Amino acid sequence: SINFVQMNEGSLTLRPTVLIAALGLGVLFALLAALGPANSAAATAPANTMRRGLIESRHGSLIGSAAWGVGFALLAGLLMLRERTPGLPWAGYGASFCIVMAFVSWARPLLAIATRCARIPLTRLCSAEGLVAVAGTRGALGRAGIAISGLIVALGMAISIGVMVASFRDTV
Repeated sequence: SINFVQMNEGSLTLRPTVLIAALGLGVLFALLAALGPANSAAATAPANTMRRGLIESRHGSLIGSAAWGVGFALLAGLLMLRERTPGLPWAGYGASFCIVMAFVSWARPLLAIATRCARIPLTRLCSAEGLVAVAGTRGALGRAGIAISGLIVALGMAISIGVMVASFRDTV
């Protein structure tokens, strides 16, 4: 197991200023992360948001997105190979971020491949409904990719909390 902090029993104290600072930083980063999509949504005419495929065509190529994912995965690998240094594991944090970004970058291309592969089996199993489901998902790759990306981030957070709790159990 990985122990990030060694401490004696009963020595863990949380000051209110640390909690308030953490909350403030979380809100700040959430607002900064939402700024780009919010500006994009504000600049889009309401009628265009209702049309399928029009907005998704502006999201760039699937090959470019997959290439970004490969780049993030390679960078994560390089960060994980670094020597362990005293203090906070910044390389580990960077590697974790790069792994999440790699999977987020791969969400749209993998969804496009999955819808292409699922078209015939779903049409045979569910007839028209299967064809409509595949066409609807394929027509809204950007929207579906964002939902999948959110699930990837949530899964990553759940795994990290599990690792953190296991580490606390071993050290306390």
